[in-house]
Amino acid sequence: MPIDVLSRRPIRRELVTVARGLLGAALLAVACRPLDAQTVTGTVIIRGTSVIDPTTGSITPNRSIVVVEGRITAVGGPATPAPTGARAIDGRGSFAIPGLWDMHAHAVIPGLAETIFPTNIANGITGIREMFGVTTDALKYRSDVTSGRMVGPRFVFAGNIVDGWPPTRPGQVVVRNPAEGRRAVDSLVDARAEFIKVYSLLDSASFDAIARQARVRKIPIAGHVPLSVSAVHAATMGQKSTEHLEGVTAGCAAGENDIVDAAVLWLRGRVTDSANAPSLMSEMNRRVAPMTATYDVARCDALLRQLASLGMWQVPTLGVLRAVSRLSDPALVRAERTRYLPPMLQQMWSSMSARMGTGADTSRRNFHRDIERGIVRRMGALDVPLLAGTDSPNPFTYPGFGLHDELELLVDAGLTPLQALRAATVSPAAYFAASDSMGTIARGKVADIVLLDANPLLEIGNTRRIRAVIANGRVFDRAALDALLVEVARVNAAPSPVPPP
Repeated sequence: MPIDVLSRRPIRRELVTVARGLLGAALLAVACRPLDAQTVTGTVIIRGTSVIDPTTGSITPNRSIVVVEGRITAVGGPATPAPTGARAIDGRGSFAIPGLWDMHAHAVIPGLAETIFPTNIANGITGIREMFGVTTDALKYRSDVTSGRMVGPRFVFAGNIVDGWPPTRPGQVVVRNPAEGRRAVDSLVDARAEFIKVYSLLDSASFDAIARQARVRKIPIAGHVPLSVSAVHAATMGQKSTEHLEGVTAGCAAGENDIVDAAVLWLRGRVTDSANAPSLMSEMNRRVAPMTATYDVARCDALLRQLASLGMWQVPTLGVLRAVSRLSDPALVRAERTRYLPPMLQQMWSSMSARMGTGADTSRRNFHRDIERGIVRRMGALDVPLLAGTDSPNPFTYPGFGLHDELELLVDAGLTPLQALRAATVSPAAYFAASDSMGTIARGKVADIVLLDANPLLEIGNTRRIRAVIANGRVFDRAALDALLVEVARVNAAPSPVPPP
């Protein structure tokens, strides 16, 4: 059972428990099934592909890419020599892009990762920023993927979410004062978390203590901008990214100070009477009206420039914002993808849609359509540092497939296809200060490559037209990718084993 990093007490993990109960040992078939006949490791040469550089948007045709044991060792012309024993891949007519990153996902979950991981690989996602989990689980899965025992992406992971009182979900670290905030950072660093995820209910003093201790321990913080502080304050304190436009939408409103003050009062009410306090979702929906009434484009532009100058990255997650605003919309249900979704998630999505989607707030829908998408449009125009993330598997953000939806939503909001592609390739590399090893296809970089049958710079939806994926040097041709999805669907369709008593 997972252990709370602060108290060392077992954490109740309903999500994990339900998943295991529904799927049981059958899910492990995906991880344990031999894939040697489907995939190739070692030395490979791709001949005749057109290499796209997302940094500049340049396309260099008729390139040869040599991969040796997980690294790109050469990118050259047609006469590039093939190393001894190399497998040749016909890349003629294809476009090579770096492996895609989902920069906000929840995949490292026992009982779910076994199907979510291969579904991501089948969609060309070779990297994930894991936003919530238990570090011991993450370290085990990393070992399994790195060794080849399991098919999955590389990932960077937070440990438990760090949030205020009262707790809103199992598995989070509850912080009630600055001292507990500092201990939370120390415990997570000691447990080998790679960044600290902060959340909405932290009070301002605790958030500041967390940020200062994170600087001492040399670990980034990312996540929600707490309701008790502004986005500018969070960025000033060193928060490296904000998710879902948290803090940004309020900062684009002339009434921001009133909105934050009202949130602080609401937080105090939750602390004293959590049993009768409105939910966090209710509070977020209540903030829509004053943000809509005082939204100001000039103020928003100034805010975005300031956040960029302070080094804060934006992860809009437009797909999940759209879903939250229209949970009862049948158009969100993609039947062709449902077979790749674990049954537990199907049940959870259906329950949330029934519970929260009936009579959805029209103003919240319009807020997503007009203001949130408008803010992302301004981000594109101002070249604000931006990352593509899905928040899958929240309702109707389908693991793997959802990143392509997100890229299309970014373009629909006003970004160019090149800007959207950057948000899933070179921008994650820059965010991690890892541009020397990932983000483009070049000699010396890790061999995370996606071969497409059409040019994504002409139409961003072409990122779906995948011919082959190379993940850390492991080659999946189209037949192997299809086999992964067939196996995932088979496991999800299998009768659920009876949970142990």
